[in-house]
Amino acid sequence: MKILQMVTLSQWGGAQRIALEYSKILAREGFEVSLGASPGGRLEKEAEKNGLEFIPLPFRREVSPLKDLSALNRLRSLVKKRGFTVLHSHSTKAGVISRLPVIPGIKIFTAHGWCFTPGTGREGCKILEKFLSRFTWKITCVSKYDLELGKRAGINAEKLYYLPNGIEDVNRLAEPEKSQLIVSVARFSRQKDHFTLLKALSAIEGARALLVGDGPLFQKVKEFSRKLGIEVRVEFPGEVKDIPGLLSRAGIFVLSSNWEGLPLSVLEAMRAALPVVATDVGGVREMVKDGESGFLVPKGDAKALEKRLKELLSSSDLRRSMGKRAREIYLERYNYRRMKEALLELYGKLPV
Repeated sequence: MKILQMVTLSQWGGAQRIALEYSKILAREGFEVSLGASPGGRLEKEAEKNGLEFIPLPFRREVSPLKDLSALNRLRSLVKKRGFTVLHSHSTKAGVISRLPVIPGIKIFTAHGWCFTPGTGREGCKILEKFLSRFTWKITCVSKYDLELGKRAGINAEKLYYLPNGIEDVNRLAEPEKSQLIVSVARFSRQKDHFTLLKALSAIEGARALLVGDGPLFQKVKEFSRKLGIEVRVEFPGEVKDIPGLLSRAGIFVLSSNWEGLPLSVLEAMRAALPVVATDVGGVREMVKDGESGFLVPKGDAKALEKRLKELLSSSDLRRSMGKRAREIYLERYNYRRMKEALLELYGKLPV
């Protein structure tokens, strides 16, 4: 069986990482797997490093009728020529183009947070997703929140399949009781709302933070830190490959997103035994147990974020106990083995 895993962009992010892991799992099980995306990003290099064929596809995040039509024709020709049986897409644009009925194959779509998730401002996407679901065999949801959101949008419940993210364990854990360093790992975009985080940090005297990642708002966020007068306390190292090593030096992890699916960055923090302060959006509530493994705060609420960060900074025992509980939840619910088993169970039901 020939499988094409697809994601819109090859720039590194959660959807790209999961598409790569799915491809690796399926390839080890004997499936013939290729990975497609726009070329030039880290995903292309990671695919080659793992012995997977990378197929460059002319996908773009922006809506462009002529270029999207070109991508559609390229994908249709590729599927027919190469005889792909299953098309498994991740992210909106790849998911839309690959599931149009003019392209043959069994269609699977993974919703890493729906395009119509509250906060995105794209409520009209519900109509599009409901239409495309008619030509989709299964839609996997990385969180129970997204599963219920799909049902409420009118998508046939029989097409929805719960497949939470999972990551492999590491042997480098944090000792949060010994550190007060605040770390956030997130793409610099409107979704992640670094501005609210910086406002909270500016109100905490002496707080030090590392804001890891890159993205279209990187420079604007840096400029905002200077405007707030906290540039000496907040570092912007860009993309960091050794995330486990970085997190092992931290005391607190924070994510201030406007919307989410099931963020891998939070899973990495939980795996590292770090307490997590995060906005109560998407599937984050399923991961972070408020008052047990961290704190949940309303999105856009800098005062609430400031309060919870101060609470953790003031108590090494609280950081240690919450971090311990966070790791327990990771081991119980979000380990790599559980994701692998759920994925293979799904593929074992393919109608072929």
